[in-house]
Amino acid sequence: MRIRILPLGKPIKKLLSLLMILMVTMALPTRAQSDEFHSDQLLYLLQQKIMLKQLQSEFPSLGLHSEHALKNIRSQTNHLKNLTELLPSYVNIPESRYPNMSEYHLSLTSRAELLNEVTDIIVTYHQQAHKYSLQ
Repeated sequence: MRIRILPLGKPIKKLLSLLMILMVTMALPTRAQSDEFHSDQLLYLLQQKIMLKQLQSEFPSLGLHSEHALKNIRSQTNHLKNLTELLPSYVNIPESRYPNMSEYHLSLTSRAELLNEVTDIIVTYHQQAHKYSLQ
């Protein structure tokens, strides 16, 4: 027993093609959605950075043997993990996303500054975690 598939007419093929194209384009994020996501990423990164700097500034006043120092290091670890998970997707924005080279250059400069700050945070984190582990 053979199953025969009836050939579709040209109008139905065109309609199905248009529906597929429509579905794909609706699934793609618009530039506004992409910009909003990029801004949300930046706000979240800045929030994590501020929390880490605050925790790191509090650490020296805590006793090295205290529970507070341990909680501080654990909190830093969690915030640093959150920061480093999102950082690559924020930093890897292609040139084609920007309308002109001037805006792209400004974006590269601000991303480089953020990476420098994150590097300082990581160094301080390791120094403080090392001090805590020695005691």
